[in-house]
Amino acid sequence: MIEKNNALNFINRVHEYLDNALSENESSQFIKTIHNDPALLAILNRERNMRTFMKNNLERKTVENKFIESIKGQLY
Repeated sequence: MIEKNNALNFINRVHEYLDNALSENESSQFIKTIHNDPALLAILNRERNMRTFMKNNLERKTVENKFIESIKGQLY
């Protein structure tokens, strides 16, 4: 079970790194850790490639302002 938690923690750290949510020091430490392990580096690269693919190939649907305003009206 500890290994599963470590894997989940690592995946969360990958997301934080790619989202620029880490401090400069945390980011540097993360990169140093990954470069010592090819398997971890592969996971980071796979996630980075997936994000790039999604960004370039998936179209974001637009929503009319009228719809947005109707939802806002229901919230207040």
